[in-house]
Amino acid sequence: MRYAAPILLFALPAVGVAQAPEPETPTVVVTGSSTQTVPPDMVTVSFSASRVEDSPGDAVDGTAELAEAVISALGAMGLADLEIERIGLAVSPHWEHKRNGDREFKGYRANTTVRARTHILGETGRLVNAGTDAGATIGGVGYSSSSEMHALRRLALASAVAAAREDAAAMAEAAGGRLGPLLLLTTDRLDPAPGIGPVAIQALRAGDTFMLDPQNVAVSARVQGRWEFIPDGN
Repeated sequence: MRYAAPILLFALPAVGVAQAPEPETPTVVVTGSSTQTVPPDMVTVSFSASRVEDSPGDAVDGTAELAEAVISALGAMGLADLEIERIGLAVSPHWEHKRNGDREFKGYRANTTVRARTHILGETGRLVNAGTDAGATIGGVGYSSSSEMHALRRLALASAVAAAREDAAAMAEAAGGRLGPLLLLTTDRLDPAPGIGPVAIQALRAGDTFMLDPQNVAVSARVQGRWEFIPDGN
């Protein structure tokens, strides 16, 4: 025979000392930002070379031929410090979309990018002309500073922190207290401005010439700080 052994459960009272939760320390949280600018010393012009053909191989060959024509046209300008590079190659089916929602297969499109970079900023318009006259599509124009970006970033950070602390001190005073020690300080990186896009570049065209003036390089920083708030009388 089998027997089920009884199980006895005893509930014992819990013994402990309840502690009151510590009051939270009041804080002031502020976000500060700053943008610093510097004149550029380099310009980068990007071109798109693309061909649509019946086969992928013909599309690749046609795009390579066009890219070489663009590179030759840029090189013929004779700029001493001009750097030219060809970047990437993509091949995909090319469809023509109809108004009724249908689409028609038109072949294969191959696309590559030709990028030209120079310190001679006054030649930007001629670079754009040379590449587009050779058959490429303008992709964009970007200005940069090759030597001062890191220093500009640190300057923007320092200015953003100072702005945040000034605002935090003003808030603390308005709330009837003063700013205590810094508890936390964080930052995130902001991407630089993308430069001049193809639509804007077309708008800068005067007849057969692109009139492009160098744009200052902007570096932005954003920080968030948390300070202790100390009420008056403490």
